[in-house]
Amino acid sequence: MPSARATLLCLLQATLAAAPVRVEAVDREDGWPVPGVELRTTHGLRLVSDNAGLIAADIPEAEGKECWFEVIGHGHGVKADGFGYAGVRTPLDAAPCDRPPLDFRYAHFTEPKGGQTAPRGACRLPGDGPTWTTGMVSLTDAKGWARLVAVAAKIRNFLKAYRHDAAEWDESKEEFRTTGTLWAKQGEDDAIPPLREGHPVRWTDGEGRRWVLFCNPFPTLRCPDSYEGWTDRSRWEVIRPPKSVPSAGSTAMRPHTGSIAWHPWLKRWIAVFVERDGKPSALGEVWITQADSPLGPWGCAVKVATHDDHTFYNPRLLAEFFRAVSPVILFKGTYTATLSGNRRPTPRWDYNQVLYQADLSEAAFRTQ
Repeated sequence: MPSARATLLCLLQATLAAAPVRVEAVDREDGWPVPGVELRTTHGLRLVSDNAGLIAADIPEAEGKECWFEVIGHGHGVKADGFGYAGVRTPLDAAPCDRPPLDFRYAHFTEPKGGQTAPRGACRLPGDGPTWTTGMVSLTDAKGWARLVAVAAKIRNFLKAYRHDAAEWDESKEEFRTTGTLWAKQGEDDAIPPLREGHPVRWTDGEGRRWVLFCNPFPTLRCPDSYEGWTDRSRWEVIRPPKSVPSAGSTAMRPHTGSIAWHPWLKRWIAVFVERDGKPSALGEVWITQADSPLGPWGCAVKVATHDDHTFYNPRLLAEFFRAVSPVILFKGTYTATLSGNRRPTPRWDYNQVLYQADLSEAAFRTQ
């Protein structure tokens, strides 16, 4: 099947310092840092590159010496030698790499705790269990004021929602407050109705009407692009998303979670999603598909990432970085051993956001 996975790796540039040694994993074709690459030494050390493709390798016994690493990269890697070993041999005293890492800066909401400042929740609603926010979007009301709104779910028994509230940002307290309950579980068979949840996307239809689509990965509900349209339940419209998506050379697959966005270079809508019950990982196979409309129909999907024995859920397109002059896209997702059956989580990586890029000018994307 067509594949947009990078052909990797011109691996490892290292700078010898007192401690530790800097190791970088980069793509042979474009020099882009590669996260999540695991290097294993012959004496059992496991090292994993971060989002900038970097490893701080504390291997005193290898400083100034040539070292062999087995390379395991979730769909990326190096060609195996004649004995079947897929790895690289490199000295740990090579020239330094001067490529700066991609660095995102975040400002956290904090509160005093134990004499220190600690991150705090921004949506603390009453009820047992954690609060999950979804469908967060800024809308303009009839008076011209911007209102940040969301749907907040109360969770218990691991992943079970028992209440969904409408929530609105309170500027004075810098947190969400509930404005009403949308649904509350009454019995075991009480199903959650369609709600304004998922990833919100703005869209103007062929008649000039402006909507907010709520998607995961494909649209499931829309409301007029206004605060009043969001609050008035009678103006919501349910959308039936496709249950499966075609892929070249194989049977149709079932999407799990993901997101959609308009790409100004491609001039089409794209969706990134995780396959349900995929292989080799049940919730770690990531695909991209295209359409002329956010409502579909969606074309043949192309696999862009795989995660051996790991989950990669809720992938999201970072459309704020899309450019009309560039075919490159960025997407992120949650990387974890949870729900995978894997009892060996990646050290220092489990349950972290991982950032990927893909190039829509590659031949695999031109088949749609």
